[in-house]
Amino acid sequence: MVLKKAVAVAALVSLAACSSGGGSGSSVPQGRGILSTGGGATWQSLDSQTVQPSGADLAAFGFAVKPNSRLLVTQNDKTKNPFLGDHSSQPISATVSVTALSPGATFTYDTTNNPCGTPATVRLFFSSTGGPFAFTDYWWSDSASVTLDALKAGPQTLTATLDPATPWSDWNGQPSAANAPAFMAAAQNMTSVGLSFGGGCFFENGVGTSDGSGVFNLKSFSDGTTGTRP
Repeated sequence: MVLKKAVAVAALVSLAACSSGGGSGSSVPQGRGILSTGGGATWQSLDSQTVQPSGADLAAFGFAVKPNSRLLVTQNDKTKNPFLGDHSSQPISATVSVTALSPGATFTYDTTNNPCGTPATVRLFFSSTGGPFAFTDYWWSDSASVTLDALKAGPQTLTATLDPATPWSDWNGQPSAANAPAFMAAAQNMTSVGLSFGGGCFFENGVGTSDGSGVFNLKSFSDGTTGTRP
């Protein structure tokens, strides 16, 4: 319960930047870097080192010693994001991996006032912005997640359905099952989708590595409407 209720405390500043003047904007939010335009979408990351994706991968970023990597999401722009709009009741899926990690390197996150002990983790995330702020504009998957340590063994795929019966948590840590109308409203007007990174009590407080090595790779992303990309 502590984990869910603490989901978005660290996310306030970073995700508030997704909108300009209370509405969804087409400009890149401050602090985000364009990583790739793979798969028809423009992918961006918050406070991460830009890395050129290899092969057919959609996007990649390098970890840093400071645990700043919080989000890897599509740009909030209709011309640069094929995943906008109504995707309610559709599955979304991301295949991810970690490469170039030094032997002995460990994944880190800020443990200040953060006693829960959950390992550094990546999970599916989406938002629906464009009006006044609401907790239910932002949703994190409870089940479609994997620890970054597990990715040392190879790529893994995260899949969750955009349905309130599938466990998601909103900005205030409330479950999708208890907020079905609000969840469906968000899923019917998605403005950004991708992955968030956190550890301990938080879903999006950022992660890093002990020596600054390692690259996170988004290998593919799909939804029930546009299909797999690439």
